Amino acid sequence: MNEWGRETFGDPCRGCAFDWSISQGDADALIAQTPARFVAIIGDHDGSQRDPALEWTAGGYVCHVSDSLRVWAERLANVALGDPGPVAAYNQDKLAVARSYDKVGVRGALWSLERAVGDWQAAVELAASRGAVMNHVELGEMTVLDVTRIRAHDVNHHAGDIERSVGSGSG
Repeated sequence: MNEWGRETFGDPCRGCAFDWSISQGDADALIAQTPARFVAIIGDHDGSQRDPALEWTAGGYVCHVSDSLRVWAERLANVALGDPGPVAAYNQDKLAVARSYDKVGVRGALWSLERAVGDWQAAVELAASRGAVMNHVELGEMTVLDVTRIRAHDVNHHAGDIERSVGSGSG
């Protein structure tokens, strides 16, 4: 078991109470529910709201979660399809700048998130069917469950960031 999440965020997570012992099935369900969960949190807001203590707007966090799921899905699929790695890291902050997270329309970002979850699910199914183990350049060896837990934490944690941003009313 990869301990990066527990060591970095605490167990449970200090910011969102995520329990790192979550099962594969529960983590899969949490990720699958993310698009509907984010739509419900954002409601009629335009996504430009930002909690002053956070880096991105509510819409920016939707973009981040979508991109993160896609990047990790691609990496899981790559390993499952035979590339031994190591899997490269990516810089979420540079990606946010390149994609102009805070200027992306939230409705399009939510649409993209729905598709990213589908890509994620397909990659997990492929990787699990092949017993893939990822060798990540920074995080070390990770099973499909390890990778899924990290992604499930990401969506759970950022749901809280979106709630805080929308609740702050500053935009």
